[in-house]
Amino acid sequence: MARAIFSVAAGGALGAIGRYLLLAWLGGVDDGFLPWGTVAANIAGALLLGIVVRLVERGAFGEGTRLFLAVGLLGGFTTFSFFTIENFDLLRDDRYLALMINAGGQLIVGTLSAILGYWLAGRLRSSAPHSED
Repeated sequence: MARAIFSVAAGGALGAIGRYLLLAWLGGVDDGFLPWGTVAANIAGALLLGIVVRLVERGAFGEGTRLFLAVGLLGGFTTFSFFTIENFDLLRDDRYLALMINAGGQLIVGTLSAILGYWLAGRLRSSAPHSED
């Protein structure tokens, strides 16, 4: 149990730092319409989580690595709570079009990104040379 907690905590710290750096970097491209930092973190995280899920299903990672990557790293990198408060801010500011695009877009594009990541991981694994022991 202690090892699992450490894996999640270490991954979560790195994921949160990664999100902070991404938000700082994308802060310079804020157009005032959508919260692009959160959009980028959530979409990229969904894509990467799709890859991790597929690789875990194929036995590429053990439980500790799964906890580190999926729960910790990508859990810390993506953010549902920030997504919801930004949607609330858009609603409060009467920015209904931006709200619909942000809320619907992140759900749809995020889901498609996870599917794409899952598919890509399957393609990469199936095209890798097989060892003949």
